[in-house]
Amino acid sequence: ALEGLQSNQRISIAVDEREPDELAFPKLQVMLPAGLILVMASVMGLLVLREVVDQRIKSPADVGLIPKARVLGMVPDAEEDPAGVSNVAMAFRDKDRGVMAECFRQIRATVIKRTQQMGHKTILVVSGMPGAGSTSVISNLAYALAAADRRVLIIDANMRRPGQHKVFGMSEAPGLADVLAGTHTLGGVVQHTGDKKLDVVTAGGREKRDFERLSTDMMTALLREAKDSYDIVLVDTAPLVVSGDGMGLAARCDASILVVRAMQEKRGMVARLRNDLADVRAEHLGILVNGVKSAAGGYMKSNMKATHEYQTQAG
Repeated sequence: ALEGLQSNQRISIAVDEREPDELAFPKLQVMLPAGLILVMASVMGLLVLREVVDQRIKSPADVGLIPKARVLGMVPDAEEDPAGVSNVAMAFRDKDRGVMAECFRQIRATVIKRTQQMGHKTILVVSGMPGAGSTSVISNLAYALAAADRRVLIIDANMRRPGQHKVFGMSEAPGLADVLAGTHTLGGVVQHTGDKKLDVVTAGGREKRDFERLSTDMMTALLREAKDSYDIVLVDTAPLVVSGDGMGLAARCDASILVVRAMQEKRGMVARLRNDLADVRAEHLGILVNGVKSAAGGYMKSNMKATHEYQTQAG
């Protein structure tokens, strides 16, 4: 009917109709790459957000994010040491070719260098939170220092929950508490280990454990006496978060080391404790990150394996 209209004569066809051979939208060659980029950007954003929100210390790299913080060293998780460490507190003694032992050698080198430069002898080794492992750090570091021909004395000044007597299988008393109570001399409470370079003073009798005496001139005099007989004196004490004993001892020691456990303590708290230690008499040598897992960094697992193989393979 349209063909019969007079007006139809004025219509001309410029281009014949054509069936489309592809979709105008969406164009897969554009949408697929754009979608992939969007997904990757979202994943990266979530990872960055998680890192910002997660303030836990996972590796020495996280310590580096704390202003003015110095990394003293790191110790891997004992379960990931290929040497097969069964007694963490005696890793250096029992598995001297293990990865943990090698880490303590590296820490030892830094400690010896700094103590020689500054003339330090008494070192407070204190954890931030309970369970950080300062007791086992002290025993291993003591063996490492003794292996380097240093005369080492461990003093267990953790009168709340002492542990060095358990580590070395010694009598709990007499010990530090008895000396501070005036009933024994320092020489009378020193107990010898299987290593002729390493001695221990345990916490002492429970009835004589007075926390307040750790911050007195008697403790200062005891540390001074210990320095006359030993090259290095390592002092163990209660965690800083649960007790003020550590800060009192830091005011009487030459240097301090803060031990934190990976995946347990947060950067904000570690920064505060580091600043507190830096404000007292003892020079703060740095932060030791304990129990680092290979998942904390892509290089950790391969480094641990390489270290173990290098130590154990015959030349």
